[in-house]
Amino acid sequence: MQPAEVVRLTFAGLSHGADEALAALAAEGSEATDDAAAAAGIFLRIISCRFDEALEATEVLAARQVDGDRLAAAAIAMARAVCTGEVTDLPDHEVSGPYAALIGTLEIETAMSSGLITTADDIAARVLADCATMSIREIWAGIGLVRARGFAGRFTEARQVLDRVLAAPALAGLPQLLLLAKGTRVFVDGNLGDDEAVERGLQELRQAEPKSIEHNYVYAGSYVLAAFGANAIGRLAQAAELILHGGGGEHLPHLQMVDRVYGYELLVEDALARGDAAAALLWAERAESLPVERHHMAAAAAGRIRARVAVHQRDTVVGIREYSDAGTFEALVGGDLELLRARIIESSARATSGDR
Repeated sequence: MQPAEVVRLTFAGLSHGADEALAALAAEGSEATDDAAAAAGIFLRIISCRFDEALEATEVLAARQVDGDRLAAAAIAMARAVCTGEVTDLPDHEVSGPYAALIGTLEIETAMSSGLITTADDIAARVLADCATMSIREIWAGIGLVRARGFAGRFTEARQVLDRVLAAPALAGLPQLLLLAKGTRVFVDGNLGDDEAVERGLQELRQAEPKSIEHNYVYAGSYVLAAFGANAIGRLAQAAELILHGGGGEHLPHLQMVDRVYGYELLVEDALARGDAAAALLWAERAESLPVERHHMAAAAAGRIRARVAVHQRDTVVGIREYSDAGTFEALVGGDLELLRARIIESSARATSGDR
């Protein structure tokens, strides 16, 4: 398959429908012999939330991968980060050639899914540098940059980038990315403390779902980011509802590994606020079953869950230790937003125990 067709199909899956693009790729039958087509197939399966299939295809490609094939390496790294929580370091040099736009797209998501906030920021910022107009590649990079700066606690900067994305004329013709941009706006507005903007954003999110949009990875991400925004202004019940809807149900099958942990954290917080200890324990057990020990941001979220449950059970010693450890993990990857959250809740737990 020609490079231009591989890139076209992949971006079509990102912007409109991954299932249709994947079917077109499969019809060509080139995944078995063409590493670029196989890499595109892995990406499209992830966007379709076919995570098990993506991992199977990843192992096939990894077995025949040629050293120096940056596209294949990017697809393999993204699949393992999204589906298993494996953290992968990425090359720090720019790439050129017919697959450059596609490689950058995969590597931004790989970095975010690996909790490599600074790396994601660097890649996305390079894509946007000296960019006069924004095509699908730049819109994806812009949203990635907003997410990275948000998790770094740089929401004023994130808002400036997001304004630029939302003003891009091309966004109107990209329904899935438009939905993602709307969810991202709720994330930013919530963390800037704008209650009215969050309410407007949530209404827009619910109304901006044409039948052509699949309930896929991009759709799920839109609702996860909106849930973070709602949670930031204390709308716990709404945050829980958004997570369950975007995640596809109680087991959150449409979420990548790290977002499942974040989702369960919000569900635990909501359950404890409602006084439903049994539900909180159930969500906590599901989070604990996820293999995220080597993923600093996911491990930090899992630690915060354990801490919340411990403090609720009046075990403040365990709660304080878990919150402190969570803050340490977040500091390692530059997750200043979550670091601050962990320290605030740790202080609350210490105050509960009588520590002034």
